[in-house]
Amino acid sequence: MDSLTYKIVQRLRAPGSPLSRNRHYSVFETAEGRRALGIHKRVRGVEADLLNSGNGSDVSLTPETDDLVRLDIRLPHLRAKRTSYLSRTEIDILLGSRAGSVLRQAGWIG
Repeated sequence: MDSLTYKIVQRLRAPGSPLSRNRHYSVFETAEGRRALGIHKRVRGVEADLLNSGNGSDVSLTPETDDLVRLDIRLPHLRAKRTSYLSRTEIDILLGSRAGSVLRQAGWIG
């Protein structure tokens, strides 16, 4: 992920005053802005599922390549399993969120 995309994702995830899509329309017209919005939505969804999974025992992380990590989340209340392939940068974003403790309980060292 390039640095501009990463900065936009960080602004979207900022507590208190996130980057408004309406007010900053020109940012989201660019390829980096659209990519950042997609990453933000994917990370937000994974974060919600991690928090709903209960604990680290329902989560497994498997490195696939140097930059790609497979994340499996069992959601027992839904009797479902979510599999996501995330970049290491996206994992780092999750580690800095409320869901970071669930990833650490699952044994993710980084």
